Amino acid sequence: MKILILFIAALLSGCAGLIESASSPNYQEHKARDSVSPRNHKGSRKNKLVGTVVLTFNISSQGDVIDIMVTDSVPKGVFDAEAVRILSKRKYAPSEKGETGPKKAKFEFKI
Repeated sequence: MKILILFIAALLSGCAGLIESASSPNYQEHKARDSVSPRNHKGSRKNKLVGTVVLTFNISSQGDVIDIMVTDSVPKGVFDAEAVRILSKRKYAPSEKGETGPKKAKFEFKI
């Protein structure tokens, strides 16, 4: 059981970067006002973990991230919770008039 907990903790440990894209006409690019660091757990570098999580979300009139949904992740379910945690703590400039609609963020985890 302890080994399983350590393994899961290691899987959720690192995020090399965040790429926000407007590659689809349904998504708009938005720059965050700040950044949030991923949690780092012992042994994560030794395991050489890699994965990605794609999220969609909206920005409230106060600049908070709302309505977060995981749209894709590889490996499935491994980095999802950490990506949602990081994104939910970010702050954005409030959406301006005409800038409504979902945003997209891609987190790449490389340890």
